Amino acid sequence: MARVVSWRKLRFRFDWMLTVATLVCISLGLLNLWSAVRERQFHLFAQQLSWAAVGGLLFLGVASFDYRVIARMGYLLYGFGIALLVTVLIHGKMVAARGAGSIWAPFTCSHPS
Repeated sequence: MARVVSWRKLRFRFDWMLTVATLVCISLGLLNLWSAVRERQFHLFAQQLSWAAVGGLLFLGVASFDYRVIARMGYLLYGFGIALLVTVLIHGKMVAARGAGSIWAPFTCSHPS
């Protein structure tokens, strides 16, 4: 069972500089978007603001877990990720095989010179 860190420990072990830098970047992005769409498409700003709030809550949830618990499960999580990739490789559906979705796209030169 994953242990949740107490708020007192979280407050002292928290990376405040990273949090402040992230909040500044999000605020500047929201300010930029608001200045571009404030009168015509305000719903885009509201949607971006709501996703920022969801991301903030997810950030607090992840930050409250003890990283050592996640580190102990590292090999299990790595194996699960590889299993998901193999599942997509076997059962995945190729879409737009002649475009950017092609596995050979990086090795071909189809643009005019």
